[in-house]
Amino acid sequence: MTGAGLPPRDRESAVRSALIAALSAALFAFAGTSIAAPYPCPPALNDSTVACTFASPGGTTTFEVNVTANASANELTNAFLSLDMTLDTQPCDSRPTIIIPPSTSGQLSGSCRFTVTSKQPVTLLALAQSQDTLEASITLEATSVAFVPEYALTVSTVGNGTVASTDGRVNCGYDCAVVYTADTRITLIASAAAGSVFGGWQAPATRSRRPAR
Repeated sequence: MTGAGLPPRDRESAVRSALIAALSAALFAFAGTSIAAPYPCPPALNDSTVACTFASPGGTTTFEVNVTANASANELTNAFLSLDMTLDTQPCDSRPTIIIPPSTSGQLSGSCRFTVTSKQPVTLLALAQSQDTLEASITLEATSVAFVPEYALTVSTVGNGTVASTDGRVNCGYDCAVVYTADTRITLIASAAAGSVFGGWQAPATRSRRPAR
């Protein structure tokens, strides 16, 4: 914003102008965004429990998790096996109890697909409940299947006034930065303070990928 004199017609036009900033993932390279990339999870806690925390620095990631539980029965009695998967304590998938005849083995498989944002990691817990089993094991395989990066929209003002976005997320009196996901369109509106007029945008909106944390 500036108090520099402008012709009345130009002042009116400048005050009413708005900047449309398009943030497009296609314009930026981001290392590690390949589809179907394995996600590292720790080994099972024991023969019936496996847990993994999923994070997505710099954007939003869609994960697909497959869990397999195995058990075998002894020679004399049936064994029983069930599988439950939760995501931050919320049900994600479950498999009802199966009966495993004596001297045989049984298997249950479950899957869960979910999205994780950069602000909120989530923990998946898989529990295989068994009874009268001779041996049991549980394994987890996780894959990231899609990634949408985030970008920081930075706004700096000179003089007296504010810049705000129509979605309400940007409201700057001086300098500010707001993170948006790729392919988001943002309309910025400049408002000059009393005694000042809007002199124009000094440069096009800059686009930069949010640093991974």
